[in-house]
Amino acid sequence: MRRTIVTYGELGKAIGIEGVGVFYELRHVLDDLSDDCINRGEPSLAALIVNKDTGAPGSGWTDGIRPWHTEVQKVFQFWAS
Repeated sequence: MRRTIVTYGELGKAIGIEGVGVFYELRHVLDDLSDDCINRGEPSLAALIVNKDTGAPGSGWTDGIRPWHTEVQKVFQFWAS
């Protein structure tokens, strides 16, 4: 609803995951979310989650096939319509 990028910590807090769980568990949640979005033909909402210190996406985007910045733009365009 904010239409902005969110940090891993902010998302973890919003869904009740804190501490090391943010690192160990949130990546699995984001993988499932990304798969679900892609299966529905939507851009991945997981692209909106970044590291608070670097502003960079997680390693899934670094190693993945979809360019991160392009996916972020697609998310905002998709949900703006």
